[in-house]
Amino acid sequence: MHKIVNSVQDVLVTHKFLYGKLVDMSVFLFAVFGTLRFVPSLPIDAGWINDKAGLIIVLLTLPFINLKKNKYILSLLASLLIVTGISILGGGYKFDLQLSWEQLFRWGSFYFIAIGMVEHYKDELERFVEIWFVALLLVLGGLSIFYASDINLNMQTLLEGMIGNVRMSRVSIGFMNVNNLGGFAATLIVLSMFNLLSRRSNYKVASWIAIAFGLVLLINSGARTSFVAIIATVFSGSLVFFKKDIRIKLWVLITGGYILVTGFLTSLLFLGDRSSAIFKAMDGFLSLRLFFGNASIEWVSEHSAWALFFGSGIQKLQKIAEAVYEGYGAISIDMSVAYYAVSFGIIGLIIIYSFWQYGLVKIGLTGNVIAMMTGVYVSTYMISEAVLFGINGLFGAFWTVFFLMLLRNASEKVQISERTFSRVARYKN
Repeated sequence: MHKIVNSVQDVLVTHKFLYGKLVDMSVFLFAVFGTLRFVPSLPIDAGWINDKAGLIIVLLTLPFINLKKNKYILSLLASLLIVTGISILGGGYKFDLQLSWEQLFRWGSFYFIAIGMVEHYKDELERFVEIWFVALLLVLGGLSIFYASDINLNMQTLLEGMIGNVRMSRVSIGFMNVNNLGGFAATLIVLSMFNLLSRRSNYKVASWIAIAFGLVLLINSGARTSFVAIIATVFSGSLVFFKKDIRIKLWVLITGGYILVTGFLTSLLFLGDRSSAIFKAMDGFLSLRLFFGNASIEWVSEHSAWALFFGSGIQKLQKIAEAVYEGYGAISIDMSVAYYAVSFGIIGLIIIYSFWQYGLVKIGLTGNVIAMMTGVYVSTYMISEAVLFGINGLFGAFWTVFFLMLLRNASEKVQISERTFSRVARYKN
């Protein structure tokens, strides 16, 4: 097996240019059809193409993957598999065990795709961003042409309705729901910001156009979470005007504030009194997400202590939602805390958020503004949407992979600095 891997490596290295283009094309197809799988009216099976593009990425990048340098994500996966196994043995998975395993397999498979992309693009972040930028711009541009009659250009009225939560008209341009469009449009805007901040980007003019275009779509979608995340990201971008040491100190304050906000919302989800004024106020701001998340966790705790602590399974979420939300229509568990509390239990939730918080601090301490903007955008977004390490479309897949790249690079920089310090110390001695 080792000889086969070495032979494949030799062939790919020999044809490095062609190999790079093949990976780029596979990632481009993965991004395009990963987004289009949320457009149910398509005459083709976008999900099938998306999955096959992911498989090609794995096959192309597998020979070069360094498992030791991807210890963080592999440790996370191993921990969640252990939690899942404990829940199954204890009876936490009471029905749809097969579907739960299928979903976990898909979730785990995505991370091997993610590791492959991290390995290939870790030193070429700009190229990675540009591939996804072009893919998303083409998809949203094409759908906007097809659904042009649905788009409202009266931005003031739409914006006032969004801010006041009295939205009269919301547009999805073919996506399953308006929040899908909001997430994709917001991602396009942030990627455009990254292009503008990059010295080597070839899409400066296109990025300005994409920001204006993305704002039109975002406001038409009426997605407040995406809108708030964009505002927070713009403010975090102002860190570029500060010196590196000051940026790092401000980042410590930002991550500390995030811990407080997450802790407060988590306490309401698990212990909140739904009749209290505080709960109602926060629930109104979060458009009933707090109520539905609290009710779901309560339902799980009443049915299985094992499921409460070790999870019910990702695939089981929909059935729990149907049981809890009976009479409310098609509602999902949107808040990341609730999503992971129900699917992986309290223990899994602690593991995932500890990993995220560690990663936030790690990437921020590099002083890299793009890393900080990424942390702020995803942290804000996942307060009310289940996007944390998600595989749902481009805005879940892209941010997961990009965050892992930033974490990988931040870890390697620390190791390089430590080795340099050791060499200097030996020289002095």
